[in-house]
Amino acid sequence: MTYAHHKDMRVVRQFVSDDEIRQALDTAPPGIIDPRSWAYWNLKMGRFPPPPLRKRTFGGGRSIHSPSTMSFEERRRAAVEAWRKLREQEPPIAMEEMRHRAVEDWLAKYGPSKKQ
Repeated sequence: MTYAHHKDMRVVRQFVSDDEIRQALDTAPPGIIDPRSWAYWNLKMGRFPPPPLRKRTFGGGRSIHSPSTMSFEERRRAAVEAWRKLREQEPPIAMEEMRHRAVEDWLAKYGPSKKQ
């Protein structure tokens, strides 16, 4: 929808309903549709004014464009804490099992029977 030419969209519109285009607009990840295309397609779908265009966010949900009120050290601590929480959600890794699988994979790919 952002990069398509008029001819391209005429073909797409033969196969895609207005409801499906509205759904695509509603579920498009932030940053996929540029502001001009966002306004145009929402207008074509009968949405005027268009809903706000979603912005990309990182970390604690702050927009990449919003100025940070946290100091560097506070941001570092928040990042470390977020990383720890993320690691707690992952299942524990059995290192010996992982090492054994890596050796088997390597031998299967490069082992003595794989002479060139």
